[in-house]
Amino acid sequence: PVFDFAPCASQTGAFFLDSSQVDQSTGRYSFWGMNPEHTLQSESGFVTHDGHTTIDSPIDALKQFYQEHVSLLPNDPYRSFVGGIVGFASYEWGLQLEEMAPKNTTPPHLPDCWWGFYPTIVGYDHLEQTAWVSSQAGAEVAERWAKTILENRHHKWGERSAQTTRGFPPNPSRSDRQSRLLTRASFTRAQYAEAFGQIKQHLKAGDCYQINLTQQFATPITGSPWAIYLKLRQT
Repeated sequence: PVFDFAPCASQTGAFFLDSSQVDQSTGRYSFWGMNPEHTLQSESGFVTHDGHTTIDSPIDALKQFYQEHVSLLPNDPYRSFVGGIVGFASYEWGLQLEEMAPKNTTPPHLPDCWWGFYPTIVGYDHLEQTAWVSSQAGAEVAERWAKTILENRHHKWGERSAQTTRGFPPNPSRSDRQSRLLTRASFTRAQYAEAFGQIKQHLKAGDCYQINLTQQFATPITGSPWAIYLKLRQT
């Protein structure tokens, strides 16, 4: 899956659900796709569907998104996933569930949630050692994807590996080490301590039983996201 996906990693909306540690119970399948046909995004309560702002709440918009693009998809009893919605929901998206006002964020930041509808996906069953291309757009599209994947496999392993890791040094360079000094956090030490103290008071008062205190870190880097992922995958 890694080398099949590599030539497509820079495509719009490309995703790779990678079972890098194959286990019969938790790591049996891998999937990837790109160029979603439709997208849904929510950021600080503002929702966009295919780039256009909607008046629906994030929850209602997601329900409608599912009804329009997924609910009527045919079921395949032999494949675990044959296309549909792929995306993410952040902690901040939980504010919509509680009907709480979104908090202020400072760049760089991610959307509260992002979803794409992928009518064509590539799947792998690591247990049975099989792979498939499934497309709601028809057999011709699936065959074209499969043909392209097979053609890409003809490239030498070393050439393709070099292409995917180009631009990201194998060991930290001086500039990379210096960039760590420029790492920024969304909390100062004092702000974090204050927030932690407030959480302890909420717990003592019985307002809640668990709170996840999170923050964002940002630092300059070199290399593409895909190349960085490959380095992380090796560790």
